[in-house]
Parts: sequence; C-alpha cells; structure tokens
Amino acid sequence: MANELKQTLCEVRKAYRLIYLYQRSVLSTIERFASEFVDSVFYCWNPTHYSSPPMRSTNIHQRRCWDLIPFYLTAVFYRYSKGDIEKHPAGDWLLELNVVTDSAALEKFEARNPQPDPCDFGPPEDSKTKIIVAMWFCEKEATFNWYNQSEKLKYPDDEIMRYEIPAGLICVKKEYQLEELGSEPQIVAAASDFKTFLNTHIPHRKW
Repeated sequence: MANELKQTLCEVRKAYRLIYLYQRSVLSTIERFASEFVDSVFYCWNPTHYSSPPMRSTNIHQRRCWDLIPFYLTAVFYRYSKGDIEKHPAGDWLLELNVVTDSAALEKFEARNPQPDPCDFGPPEDSKTKIIVAMWFCEKEATFNWYNQSEKLKYPDDEIMRYEIPAGLICVKKEYQLEELGSEPQIVAAASDFKTFLNTHIPHRKW
C-alpha cells in the first residue's frame, strides 16, 4: 500500500509539472491568436462551468474541488479597444477564447452535473482539447455590460446566433483543436481562418 501511494504521489508531481507547461503554452497560444485582432485588448477571464479560486479567507472545504482547477475549462476575453464596456456603439465587439482542456469534462458539466467525477470521463484518448473561438458583435447601439451579458447568453447551436435581448447582439463561433495550434504559423493561420469566417457572417466590417 505504501509503495502504491508513493508511486501515485510521484505521478501527481509529474502531472502538476506538465499542467504548468500546458497552461503556459495555452496562454501563449491564445495571446498570439488575439494579437491578430490588432485593436483587441485584454478584458477579463473566468472559469466557464465552476467558480474561480476563492479568497484566502474562504473555507475551501466548503467549495468544490473544481474551483481550485480554474484553467481546466476557462474563457479569456479581449474587447475592442475603441469600444466601451457598458455603452456600445454599433460595431463594438468582444472576442472570447474558450479553453476546453477535456471535452469529456465539458459534456459532464453541460449535463448539469455540478461535481463530475473524472473517473466517469472515459478514456482520455477519446476526448479532445480544443479552443472555442467566439465573436460577440453589436450590429447597433446597445447598453449592457460585456462580462455580465456573455455569462448569461448561450453559444449558437450552429455557427451564428442573433439575440433579441439585447437587441442587435450577434455571436459567431468556431472550434479549433489545440493539437493543430502547435506553432506560430498554425496559430496565425487559424486566426486568419476565423477572420474569413467572420467576413462571411458579419460583413458589416472587414476583419
């Protein structure tokens, strides 16, 4: 038993080191992708299906363990530097890069399981690591908070969705497998592909 625990803890140490390298790589990837949108500035980030790590005075025994793994499923937002956070002129936009480290986990959370057990995820070889890229775009003037609104609204089931509330807001999304974004040319090519995609669905401006 002691030897089994010793080996398990060794695997945990390996895993944490790998997680650090993975997260550093993903942060570089999404930053490079966003930089292809020359007027973008970092806005905010948050885990998508659970809470952020609690304040240091919070009793962590009363929180979900998932709250301590914030980058597993998380979204990073970049807003249009010439736009506004609350009062949006027509043409304002918000770029969302949603990191899905394990698509099996995403499926469990979306099935309304608040505390999914990784033992139920199935073989990791059958899962995917991907980035969902979404562009939130104001077709006309609107007043709302970017962060609050993007949290409330669901993604399009297909490629694009127009929302009645707030009126004039549309969202276009596309997915990219992270394994296909392993080099700078691949990242730049993916960003170019997404811009072409946007030009098809949001012809109001040249991306």
